[in-house]
Amino acid sequence: MTVHIKRLTEPAECAQCHRLAAAVWGEESACSVPQMVIHANFGGLVLLAQDGEVPVGFLFSFPARYNTEWVLWSHETAVLPAYQHQGIGTLLKRTQFQVAGQMGYEAVAWTFDPLVARNADFNLNKLGALVEDYRIDVYGPMQGDPINRDLPTDRWIVRRPTTVE
Repeated sequence: MTVHIKRLTEPAECAQCHRLAAAVWGEESACSVPQMVIHANFGGLVLLAQDGEVPVGFLFSFPARYNTEWVLWSHETAVLPAYQHQGIGTLLKRTQFQVAGQMGYEAVAWTFDPLVARNADFNLNKLGALVEDYRIDVYGPMQGDPINRDLPTDRWIVRRPTTVE
């Protein structure tokens, strides 16, 4: 398997990310293609992980004001189940940190469920993110999401400087 990361800006490219999100989280939870395209072209970042020509993962982030700074807000990262636990998520996130720094962002921020141990290990230990805040039911009900359906969406907000290696 040879995975490479590609930065996307075009609608047809971003549609691949929408399909990946729908496959992982369900159609209702996937961001729209126009939303991804606008952010990809105006301060955000959309990355696609491909095994050869096969889309296997993606990352979608956009500019956001967090506390007193502008950060690149990492909204969605997904890898198809058959490709998980092979370093693709790490490759997507590390590419995001590098490109975000090149774009002038000092940090990337995002949320994750602190009760999912593998996500906590990945975000805090592997990526080096620091916990900034805890929010109760931050997304509200997520009925279209097969992973989070009928569960409260309490999340940690984490931040990672783009300059840390």
